[in-house]
Amino acid sequence: MKQLVIALLIMLTFSNSALAITDMFIGIFADNTYSTCYDDISAFAPETIYFAAYVCENIPYITAAEFSVDNWQGTVAGRSLVTMAWNTDLVFGTVDDGISLAFSTPIPGPCAPLGSATVLSLDFAWLADETLMTVVAANDSGLLQVIDGDFTPHVVHGGIFTYNCVNPLDCICNNSCSCENLCMTASDVTSWSSLKALY
Repeated sequence: MKQLVIALLIMLTFSNSALAITDMFIGIFADNTYSTCYDDISAFAPETIYFAAYVCENIPYITAAEFSVDNWQGTVAGRSLVTMAWNTDLVFGTVDDGISLAFSTPIPGPCAPLGSATVLSLDFAWLADETLMTVVAANDSGLLQVIDGDFTPHVVHGGIFTYNCVNPLDCICNNSCSCENLCMTASDVTSWSSLKALY
């Protein structure tokens, strides 16, 4: 019985690893080429971060997206100003609680730009080192998804963004539109060593 359980866990591990490489996701990036998932922020120096959906070759267009950002570092009175700029006027909700974006003109993939946020820190101590923001499901609906050109929903993964990364080697998210090396939450990736540690 124990061997059967181990065999099933191995199969699930490798099937999840395959999904992690090919599945779609929504991420936050420091550049409009959607390749860097970390940035330093300094007081009184505005920085822009970008939101994009990586849909790879799975779907040619998206017409909507729904997500939220855990630990969103938005406007804080006296400490920061954040201005959102979405690529649509059809915006429902807020990024910290759950946002839905609908696009009257479908946005082509494989890297579909959703919008950006310009962040201005007013306080040298506003953000600590290694401040993580993670794209997660919207709080009200529980959905993390994109809608394709045929109005079919697709569940996606969420990316991780790091402010004030101490060691860039730990924070690099080398994305490309081939959807390799996704910025994903640790719960989406299981290593062989962590599986062996169970037994």
